[in-house]
Amino acid sequence: MNHSCQTSICIDKPQLSKLSQSMYMSGLYKQTEEEKLYPERPLYRTEYGRMTWKVLHRIAAMYDKNPSEGDKKLMLETFKGVSLHFPCEECAKHFQKEIEVDPPKVEDNKSLSKWLCIQHNNVNKRLGKELFNCENVDSLIFEYQL
Repeated sequence: MNHSCQTSICIDKPQLSKLSQSMYMSGLYKQTEEEKLYPERPLYRTEYGRMTWKVLHRIAAMYDKNPSEGDKKLMLETFKGVSLHFPCEECAKHFQKEIEVDPPKVEDNKSLSKWLCIQHNNVNKRLGKELFNCENVDSLIFEYQL
């Protein structure tokens, strides 16, 4: 993790234990100083990441089945732009390296959805999270087109 970053986008959201949740519900939970000062605070890295993945999967699912060369170039630039401008510097650098090693597959929505699923699994593996089944591309596309 980049320890020089001082914004919430660089830290994972603290997880409340079951005990903490019950304390929170009973009114025994004490707000943190951050929550008091910034009730509408920016997102934590985990929250931002989860939403970004949903948007990227939706973009991949809605991508054309037969894109023009111009659309392919724009899609490549879209993923490159996300990797360069993602607010979490550590995440951005990881994604830049992944794109360099395995560029987005922009032939059609199926190849892009599968590529993105694999990228998502690379991140999940690094974070010790559950992996997705990237083989059934049609179900991935269906899930994110809704």
